Amino acid sequence: MNRRLILAFPLTFTLSIPAAADQVVIDASADSTLIEIPDDFSNGAGAAFVVGGTSNVGMRRGLVRFDIAAAIPADATIDSVTLELETIQVAGGLTAATLTLHNALADWGEGASEGPGGNGAPAETDDATWLCARYDGVDSCTAAWSNVGGDYDNSPDGSTDIVGTIQPYAFETEPGTVSRVQAWLDDPTTNYGWVMVSDVEALSQTVAHFQTKEGGTGPQLVVDYTEADPPTDTDTDPPTDTDPPTDTDTDADTDTDTGPDTGLGGDKPGGCGCSNSGNQPAFWLLGIALLAGRRRN
Repeated sequence: MNRRLILAFPLTFTLSIPAAADQVVIDASADSTLIEIPDDFSNGAGAAFVVGGTSNVGMRRGLVRFDIAAAIPADATIDSVTLELETIQVAGGLTAATLTLHNALADWGEGASEGPGGNGAPAETDDATWLCARYDGVDSCTAAWSNVGGDYDNSPDGSTDIVGTIQPYAFETEPGTVSRVQAWLDDPTTNYGWVMVSDVEALSQTVAHFQTKEGGTGPQLVVDYTEADPPTDTDTDPPTDTDPPTDTDTDADTDTDTGPDTGLGGDKPGGCGCSNSGNQPAFWLLGIALLAGRRRN
């Protein structure tokens, strides 16, 4: 009988799939205003955060934070970053200003304080103030800034120029903003957002009011990124035919006749009832001997 043996050898092909570029628009997770005077005021739940100088009550700085890790895959590479703002009011003395984004160096809170314009209101629990990263809601800080007016890097990550008109503004992508968002993605524990500072904050009537998430379309971060796609392995199992040596069946039954029928078996007529097995040769020899003896006599 011929038999065919089929052996399967797995072959692995590695396909290189181009990484896909994506874009995501991230709404601010927190935004607020640092108010110099009074230094225990804030505007955590207000409709606007304010940046620049007021007429008689000091400087204003903006706070904004985005949850990068919740919106972008952890293995992604950041390609570009744009921060978009909606202006809702500008002071009469503002003709031109440069706003800069500075990496915040400490965690800060956003409480329930809400006041008109750039004045704010008495700080409430967890609000950020000029002195406190987080206010206790009574008369002191749960966590204080190391420097009044907020803790942040002196070197800005990005900048944009504004004028004295109500219009949308954007911090266009720059190496600093791209590397900063990448750092926040790689290590979310360092993401305290940005402090926004005006270069004319010491001048009266130079504030700009930007819409917050509570007021409508708040700050939005538009991020282009590329996600790293791992190689895809595709396994195929093509059959391989081989012809093994011919299989010879050796299990066929073989019948062997041990001699002629002598009528001595138990199954034959006139038999002795003996088993017709290996004793038959002995009976043959006995019969031959008896015949030889008779002939001699």
